[in-house]
Amino acid sequence: MAGKYTRSKRHRERSPQGSNGSASFSGVGGLAVAIVAGEAFPAEAEELPSDIQWAPPGRQKIRPKNAVTGKGVNLDVTIGPALVDKLNAQAEGIREKGHDPFIDFNHNENNGASGHIQSFFWAGSDLKKGGIRANVKWTSKGSEALLGREFTRFSPCFAVEKGKIAGLSSANIGGLTNRPAFGDNEKIVQAEEGIQDMDPDEIKKIIATAITDQLPTLVATEFTKAFDSFKAEAGDPPKKAEGEEEDDDEKKELKAKIASFEKAEATALEERVDKIVVAATEAGIVAPKDEKAIEAFRANAEKAPDLAEQMLKASKAAPSYAGDITPDNTPNRGAGNFTRKEDKIEAMVATYAKEHNVEPEEAYLACASENPSTFR
Repeated sequence: MAGKYTRSKRHRERSPQGSNGSASFSGVGGLAVAIVAGEAFPAEAEELPSDIQWAPPGRQKIRPKNAVTGKGVNLDVTIGPALVDKLNAQAEGIREKGHDPFIDFNHNENNGASGHIQSFFWAGSDLKKGGIRANVKWTSKGSEALLGREFTRFSPCFAVEKGKIAGLSSANIGGLTNRPAFGDNEKIVQAEEGIQDMDPDEIKKIIATAITDQLPTLVATEFTKAFDSFKAEAGDPPKKAEGEEEDDDEKKELKAKIASFEKAEATALEERVDKIVVAATEAGIVAPKDEKAIEAFRANAEKAPDLAEQMLKASKAAPSYAGDITPDNTPNRGAGNFTRKEDKIEAMVATYAKEHNVEPEEAYLACASENPSTFR
């Protein structure tokens, strides 16, 4: 005799995804993870899929619940394309009787319909994208439940004869749930979106796109915010007393040091960017033979090397490079990683003078006011 089955416990427990956890980042460097997660791209309305996996392909061991007895039954079934025509014929027969095949909420028809099924089709042998799939039109309540992550998956209702799935058991073809009968079926929406849940190739594509298209704007925006906040806290630098002038020799010496530092800084940046580009090509983020893409990548990496390095580290695509990444977390803008206090001061003064287009002596006074502990 045919029995109607819905959903009970999975045949076996599965480890939760994303066991590595997630880290939180702040500042410009933190945008690396945000970009990979998709949070730094222009906001777009999330769209739900127009079809769902009714059942995954191949042999499946499941333990559904009999809707009549309420007891779970172990089944060993094989899902193939032969069942698709039968499902479509049964669905059409249901419509001829004046009913629409529908999906409920958590196998409870009293909660209304979350979606209406249009047709079934076979999508191949891929465990997540293949199997028997159903074209669906979501109701407003169904869309709200999925977008709000109240439910993330689908579990079918079906009739069983002699231990095999015999087709639909009624107009109710299944329900939105979080614990489906087919434990390996595709999620309709992700419970939590994070880099640990993404395909490695997709991560590489997103990083490449972010660096080429999004990075300059993001860096400029974040730096402007940070610098405006920095200025507000520091206040205006002290003005020189009327008639006060530094010695000309001191000016010349300071300018010479700034010029020397800028040259060394440019050389160091070039070497650093070379290393970033090599790591990106080795990781497959940028095609090694695509000169145009490499130049675009290099140009943006020169503008924000810290962020480019953070992206490489977040992607985990270049493990040999990840250990060498040591982002500068010092709050002193332009100070870098220096061991000598004099070098650090010179770097800060040079950066300030260049950014504000002022004389070195004015830059020195401003930096001293902003960072009194460093200039003591």
